[in-house]
Amino acid sequence: VNFGYKTRLITKIGNDASGSIISNLFKEKGIDDRFLFTNTATTAFSYIIIDQTTKSRTIIHTPTEEIEISEIKEEFLEDAKILYLDTRYTKAALQLLDWAKEKKIPVLIDAEKDRNPEFRYLLNRADYICTSTNFPRDYVPTSKDLLDAMRTIFDSCCAAFIVTTLGNHGSILMVRNGFRSKETFVTVDSFDRLMDLVLSSEKITAENYSSKSIKYFFYRRSEND
Repeated sequence: VNFGYKTRLITKIGNDASGSIISNLFKEKGIDDRFLFTNTATTAFSYIIIDQTTKSRTIIHTPTEEIEISEIKEEFLEDAKILYLDTRYTKAALQLLDWAKEKKIPVLIDAEKDRNPEFRYLLNRADYICTSTNFPRDYVPTSKDLLDAMRTIFDSCCAAFIVTTLGNHGSILMVRNGFRSKETFVTVDSFDRLMDLVLSSEKITAENYSSKSIKYFFYRRSEND
């Protein structure tokens, strides 16, 4: 659950059986649950539908009560090395982001859909952005292709990188020049070239390519990933 790192989760659960299961799981996994709020509503839950053919997944989410700004405290970020926001509680996330920026704590945004105007503020101030396959094109409907949409988002924000997942095809990583990258990635300079790599079975090797201030990387998942 926490990949060996000390993890703290800020969220709300209901005073019900599902909430108890979540709370007990956190204790079992050693996750800091001091900021796990309990409310009278039903605990949020999701149905996850997995397509074995495309290796993609669809999540149908039923939310619980919002975390209010009045419930957020600066101490939540004590000793934090990175702040991960899924932006579901947008107003609370805004407050945490502002505090993180003051403390120079990097912020990673998980962008699945454009929720509201506050979400755009969050996205523009994130240090790192991770998106679902469809998010860039939905966010920038006038874009000509996925890379163009990612580039438009990248040009409007200050993030060091943006990565978009492609199901069983892997991911696209777009980074600013000067940001370190691993040699297991292959760079691409066009969407057509990207699709050639996605659809082909050729072995991917590292190349050196950069376009202005941004580099594009395609990563194919191996069978062991």
